[in-house]
Amino acid sequence: MEINTWVSFVLYAVTGRMSQADSVMKDFGPFIRRQARRQAEIHPVESKPLYRGILLDDGRPVSQHESVEVGGGVMMVGMTPPGGSMIGDDGCVPHALDAMTFVSHTEDLDCAKWFASPNTVMGEFVSALHPGARGYIVRMEKPSAPLLWHHSWREAWMPDGRDRISLESACMKHPELCQYTDQFQWNARTQTEAILEVSPERLKIEEVGDLDVKSLDKQFCHPRFLAQQEG
Repeated sequence: MEINTWVSFVLYAVTGRMSQADSVMKDFGPFIRRQARRQAEIHPVESKPLYRGILLDDGRPVSQHESVEVGGGVMMVGMTPPGGSMIGDDGCVPHALDAMTFVSHTEDLDCAKWFASPNTVMGEFVSALHPGARGYIVRMEKPSAPLLWHHSWREAWMPDGRDRISLESACMKHPELCQYTDQFQWNARTQTEAILEVSPERLKIEEVGDLDVKSLDKQFCHPRFLAQQEG
């Protein structure tokens, strides 16, 4: 069923398995877009400004080509690709900074700042490989790209429009992701995520200033990772 394909895509994306989510999107994009439109029709979402926290190394994105183990999960990091800065003379960047099939955003500016910091518990893994990485916030004031998932869609409506399935229950039953159910629950609850299709527009970008890293980690980092760092 198409709904199962869409659910798998969402679970991979929200738990941070970006290469798997990207693969599903490449193979089943039309199914995923159709189901996302169906969810939006049944459960419309209020349009709000969206933010994306990113790390750039000399103005270039930190590509997701290698992986390192992080507290039992996998954090995708890698080599900075060749080429010049992605930041144009207009102070804008493309919506998608790499060969991406979807883009994750948050409605919470603080959450975006957490993703943009090289000094958080998670960011330290990137900065260890990319000492020159710096954090930036990309703003989308009036989102125009179609939604693929919204954090309020914790239940998926079946094609009949009456029955629903819990994404948390689906995660618990997923053969690959069942061990990450608590990660899905945490991310879905704390990150106010909105996953969009890639848009051709260019967006304003600004470098983040000084951040209260400990406070951000407490808000957005899974307690398991914090405990491992403190241990």
